Amino acid sequence: MSPLELFFDLVFVFAFTQVTALLADDLTWTGLVRATTLLVIVWWAWVGYSWLTNAVRVDDIIPARIVVFAAMGAGLVMGLAIPQAFGDHGVLFGFSYSAVTGLFLLLYFVSTLGSAVGTLATSFYLVLWLDVDQILWGLCAVSWIIGGLGLVVPEREHAFA
Repeated sequence: MSPLELFFDLVFVFAFTQVTALLADDLTWTGLVRATTLLVIVWWAWVGYSWLTNAVRVDDIIPARIVVFAAMGAGLVMGLAIPQAFGDHGVLFGFSYSAVTGLFLLLYFVSTLGSAVGTLATSFYLVLWLDVDQILWGLCAVSWIIGGLGLVVPEREHAFA
């Protein structure tokens, strides 16, 4: 493990602590579901990077280092957006997560260029996985925008006897 990887992991540790703070502020079932959702999302992003940085030496490739630093910046923004990810900073969280996953794809191609790890089949499945990920986030963003405009379900008054 290199110092660059440790520093990168600290960005995700910060994001995990933000999820913990989100749950501590909202100790309800809704808060638990929201915190668990964000925990899975952040964990999924971190696991991808930890797998890739263990499979290839990103410290030896200068362009890969640049991509890792850019991913750290996007991860930091993602972590900062977590406390309001279901509020005002939802779009910021979504875009920063998309940047993290997009930079993961770029890091994969930069670090495996010309090696046996970067086979066509592996690249195809990785691109397919990230495309599905991006499509799902795009659908979430569209539903958030439509819901924010009040176009999905109009509010009704509930009358209780």
